Amino acid sequence: MNLRSPTVLRYHIAAAGLTYRELAHQAGIAHATLANLCRPEGRQRCSAETARRIAFALDLAPSDLFLSDIPVIHEPASTPGVQSPPSREST
Repeated sequence: MNLRSPTVLRYHIAAAGLTYRELAHQAGIAHATLANLCRPEGRQRCSAETARRIAFALDLAPSDLFLSDIPVIHEPASTPGVQSPPSREST
């Protein structure tokens, strides 16, 4: 998952009154992983599990800190001239 912003992550860590080491310990991740995410020139991507662990340790939703890699699929609006398939309830 892609980090929204290192600045936002650092803000939430400071607001929680935690050091990077304390948060890493609470989240069960390596200190180096967290430190890299917090640096502007650092890595801005991590696994969904790491994102979840960091967010939950900060009492946030993962979407508060990270962008999802899962594409959003929208159902297309009905297309003129194309009929919907018959429902299965008529059996």
